[in-house]
Amino acid sequence: MTQPWLPLFVNLADRLVVATAGGADLLDAVNRAAAGGARLRLAGDSMDGLPDGVETASADAASLDGASLLLLGGGSEDTDQALASAAAERGVLTVHLDHSGATGSAVLAAGAGSPGLSVAVSTGARAPELESRLVADLHRGLPAENDDLAEILTGLRAKLEDRFPEAERREAIWQQVLDSPVLALLQAGDEDEAAELAERMAWGAG
Repeated sequence: MTQPWLPLFVNLADRLVVATAGGADLLDAVNRAAAGGARLRLAGDSMDGLPDGVETASADAASLDGASLLLLGGGSEDTDQALASAAAERGVLTVHLDHSGATGSAVLAAGAGSPGLSVAVSTGARAPELESRLVADLHRGLPAENDDLAEILTGLRAKLEDRFPEAERREAIWQQVLDSPVLALLQAGDEDEAAELAERMAWGAG
């Protein structure tokens, strides 16, 4: 039976990510963590291509002190197993990047997007090539202006929550705004008109 995974985006800013040496997938994951503001520690053997500022440590349980995430690169099986066991005891999430994701407590999905809008797809690490293809297709179908739309909706959220305590009422308003020409206006470059339309629709719902 395929293990059910909880879709989850994690903010790694200033959190410690520990990695073991591995191949291209491991290096890509480390660089993605670094781009997200994580602090990085390499446990065990060194490897080329790492971002600046990576700490080094012995590949033992102590290397996990303060860690939020462990990335295993498919190196030494004994080392990876020992670190995975230590991580489990400490409640540290573990990702196996040798595509044996079913043995880890987390998987790294294929993802794309902008700083304010991301899409991701996961098969539970069973078919990473399919993940990459699907996320690329999804990203191509997402107009860049969706990021601006998210900003508009964010600006309305607090006001709507104050005005309409009922969640069902707010949900209906959100759907009306999303079905409106607001996104089309953003795509046409009419940012002010798009924001005004969303505001009118929100307040006209009362």
